[in-house]
Amino acid sequence: MNVPVKHPGPVRDASRRSDVGARLMLITLCFVWGTTWPVMKLALDEIPPLSMRAAAAALGVLTL
Repeated sequence: MNVPVKHPGPVRDASRRSDVGARLMLITLCFVWGTTWPVMKLALDEIPPLSMRAAAAALGVLTL
């Protein structure tokens, strides 16, 4: 059964603003993920891995 697809109406201003906000959040997320690897590599030279994981878990608990 073929159901015709309706063309969406014109893009509203609020929709455009939310699209820009989503793109900015995506760029921020990519930047944060991209910097995690070098930071962890440098930190593990100074801090033992188990201590690093414990600190990350504590930070996660505080964040949540």
